[in-house]
Amino acid sequence: MRAWIVLATCLGLVALVVPVAGVGSAPVADKIGKPEGKLVLLQWPGYSDPSFAADFERRTGCRITRRNARSSEDMLDLMRSGSYDLVSASGDISGELILQRLVQRVDVALIPGWKRFAKWFRSPAYNTVNGVHYGITAMWTPNELMYNMRRARPHPSSWRAVYNDRFAGKVSIPDNPMQIADAALYLRSAEPRLEIGDPYELTPGQFDAATALLRRQKRLVGRYWQYASEQIQDFRTTNAVVGSSWPYQAHVLVTSGSPVRALVPAQGSTAWADSWLLGAEAAHPNCAYLWLRHVSTPFVQAKQALVLRESPVTPAACPLMNAAEKGSCAAYYGSSPPSVLRRLEFWKTPARECGRGGRTDCVPYSEWQRAWATIRS
Repeated sequence: MRAWIVLATCLGLVALVVPVAGVGSAPVADKIGKPEGKLVLLQWPGYSDPSFAADFERRTGCRITRRNARSSEDMLDLMRSGSYDLVSASGDISGELILQRLVQRVDVALIPGWKRFAKWFRSPAYNTVNGVHYGITAMWTPNELMYNMRRARPHPSSWRAVYNDRFAGKVSIPDNPMQIADAALYLRSAEPRLEIGDPYELTPGQFDAATALLRRQKRLVGRYWQYASEQIQDFRTTNAVVGSSWPYQAHVLVTSGSPVRALVPAQGSTAWADSWLLGAEAAHPNCAYLWLRHVSTPFVQAKQALVLRESPVTPAACPLMNAAEKGSCAAYYGSSPPSVLRRLEFWKTPARECGRGGRTDCVPYSEWQRAWATIRS
């Protein structure tokens, strides 16, 4: 299963230059050379948990140095000021990392597990530009509608619940600019006259409608949560009755006896996916490629999904997850059918240039950040 680690040490490191319009050129490794003995990661907490990283270190000799990021903005700042081999960026900033050339191209042919990813995660917009990969998808999670089954009656089944006066003061919302996309996704069906398509590609008029909805929502929000633990506490104390959540929170609450339920509404949901992106100044590229190989195997995907309560990107992880914890793969959407995945809109960095036909009228992420800071202040 891990024979590739032994074989890789016999290979040399060769660079190719592949120009891509609008992005520039950078060397791309076409072979993996001798491990450098060190790997520097900028990551979300738990993304190199010892339960699956210790074996990697022992087999490859690549000792991991970790730095945990507090937020996407923190991660972006750290990438600008430091040198990291890999960064586990979410889709809200991965496009910005690519645009600012803080990451470099990755040859997915050197990562056998990539071919086993579900098709949705092989070449997604959040880590692939014009067919060129800057990393591989690590884990993903849908944003679910969660509610207290005793206090939210009749039970809500639409995102309308988080914009409804019925739950004033009891709405729980994540504290990030991508809530603008959530509002746009809701308006796509609630206000078809706006002609919203991609919730991350908004014209000024569509953007204004989404931010106006969020300003109206503000008086309903009990807390804009930054950490999952905050939302868990609010639902336990009934300070929150409905909200936008992740499967992790639902798992913790249900297993501790809280009467909550979570779902992806029929109108769809936003979702986030994290990618391991290769740093532009990676000092240890061989260890980085070996890590990408390691974390894309079904065994590590299953282990990480259970550690973090997130969703694997390879269906082959599901039997391993279910063997360790019955029903876990379905609970974390790892075995979701296409009908569910088609209802998900994965985060990607909003940009002025968007869509097809060379459009340049979309609102860029910098304006999303400024608008969100005003809305939630």
